[in-house]
Amino acid sequence: MLPYNFYATNIGTALADAYHIGKVLYPEQFKDIDLEKKADEIYTFLLGKPLYREMKDEFGGFKKFNSSKN
Repeated sequence: MLPYNFYATNIGTALADAYHIGKVLYPEQFKDIDLEKKADEIYTFLLGKPLYREMKDEFGGFKKFNSSKN
């Protein structure tokens, strides 16, 4: 997940994170969602330009959760 709180809440990133969580918890229902494209769609709507690449470079981007049991 990407960080969305610092001095203020970044609503766009919080929404993009929600899609990421949806893909993890409900993979069948979110199988047609490309997270990078969806994040850029949200950023473009709210901020006027796609920013996912910058967020990924700065914070690592969306990654798969490790579901192995220790």
